[in-house]
Amino acid sequence: MFKVVIDRKKWGRGDGEGYGSLLDPNTHKMCCLGFACRAVGAKPKELRNLSYPSDLYETWNEETYNYERSFPKELKGLSGKKLNDSQICRLLALANDNGKITDAVREKRIKTLGKKARINFTFVN
Repeated sequence: MFKVVIDRKKWGRGDGEGYGSLLDPNTHKMCCLGFACRAVGAKPKELRNLSYPSDLYETWNEETYNYERSFPKELKGLSGKKLNDSQICRLLALANDNGKITDAVREKRIKTLGKKARINFTFVN
């Protein structure tokens, strides 16, 4: 299991702060998927205004006229079989951004879903 630590002080979630973005450039807060990308070495400026890890790890190949994906092995559980995100990845985003649940419920969902993607999310602060 790949370990990802989420700092609650820098966590953008369903409270309108960082909603729908790996890294919100206005609040400088990240969603759970943004923390996962940072844990494998992505730079904050690379994450700004992106919705999913696939937005970061897909590139256009001029020779084949196709998108290619090169997810880090630690995040393979977030990558779908085709050029899309896995169901787990989409469910993590939904849990993170749901404004109708408490943080306690949100954290539990993220931890449970993370395990299915072989990611151990822990929360601090």
